Amino acid sequence: MIDLTASLTAAPVLHVVSSGPGFAWTRDADVAIEAPPDNDSCPLPESRWSKAAKLTGICCVVSPRGLMLPNGGCRMYYPQMLPRPGFTAGANDYDDRTTRILSAYSKDGQE
Repeated sequence: MIDLTASLTAAPVLHVVSSGPGFAWTRDADVAIEAPPDNDSCPLPESRWSKAAKLTGICCVVSPRGLMLPNGGCRMYYPQMLPRPGFTAGANDYDDRTTRILSAYSKDGQE
């Protein structure tokens, strides 16, 4: 069981920016967490995909939460939403998707 109340503090450094992005969004060259492509509706948590893979929102990742760990490093928890078998709208259809919580670890919050 994950007990997020036992952490020292939330990791504000991971959630603070000096200014809003306005209307011009740019994608980071190195993505920390990526949604599975449309053709992989049952991915393994450790899966990696081509940058050219088709992403339309059939699968998605939302609301990551990063925590600084007491012994160093960071842990990110995030929900991954996938289509239920037989429902092609996937994460775009709230009632016909599945959700699982995954996590990722980083020594420095960058990699």
